[in-house]
Amino acid sequence: MSACIIPVAPNFQDPVSSPEAAPWIHDPSPYDFGQTISVSAGRPANITARVTDLNGSDLLYQKWLVNPPFSGQTLPTTTLKNEPIQSSLGEAQILIECIGDTWMTNPMPQLLQLIVADGPFTGPGDAVDPPTERSYADWILVLQCSSGGAGSTP
Repeated sequence: MSACIIPVAPNFQDPVSSPEAAPWIHDPSPYDFGQTISVSAGRPANITARVTDLNGSDLLYQKWLVNPPFSGQTLPTTTLKNEPIQSSLGEAQILIECIGDTWMTNPMPQLLQLIVADGPFTGPGDAVDPPTERSYADWILVLQCSSGGAGSTP
């Protein structure tokens, strides 16, 4: 004997949410990732990179560091910028120029690092609270400022 089973109601389920994804840093301009950037008096560097997050509802944050913390570090870390990008598809940007005495000149190559997170930074370096994801991009920075220092502006 065979039987036929007819469901009384459909089985509704919440749609599967997309997994948390780290932001994507891409299309740097005018300097490629890893390129050496020289800043001198009268010759600033305006650095941009596109940022995208597959989780469209995430608000992205940018943090620009010089000499980011790492084991055995001897140079001090300088945070140049720490602010929201305002979109899950936007642009991280910084202008580095020789102004004031915010940041002393250093003709030795230093690491310039962009960190993009899909949540706010909660402390020094790249500190964030879980489940925040981060991505990194690096350049080499050489400061040749002759009058006291260099600074950064948004």
